[in-house]
Amino acid sequence: MKVGTLAKKTGLTIRTLHYYEEVGLLAPAQRTDAGHRLYGADEVVRLQKVVLLRQFGFSLEEIRACLDQPDYSLYRVIQLHRVRLKQQIDLQQQIYRRPGDDYGPFTGGGEEERGVSLSSAYPSSDQPSR
Repeated sequence: MKVGTLAKKTGLTIRTLHYYEEVGLLAPAQRTDAGHRLYGADEVVRLQKVVLLRQFGFSLEEIRACLDQPDYSLYRVIQLHRVRLKQQIDLQQQIYRRPGDDYGPFTGGGEEERGVSLSSAYPSSDQPSR
């Protein structure tokens, strides 16, 4: 399958596929005499894994490290993702539970004293409630 066909089938751009090759995530199975990239079933499966892991929020470097491990396990990667999600949820809950006036460098003085006006930052229907 040529790179353009693969791009259309996956919804990725040709440039993205080329970039994935540059950073070592996805190499074509072969090249034609004219230099066109050709991808086989194994490369398509690898690309599907890349797309899935990107949706999970993994960096390209992390994805490459995962996929290059001989004992790669999608189950273990999903478990790692769940741990990360739990950590993010815990952190956001901690931030949500903080008292309204505990904003580190933003403490002290009203918003007008800091030169910040929420009324100008938000349309009236979008203003946060206090």
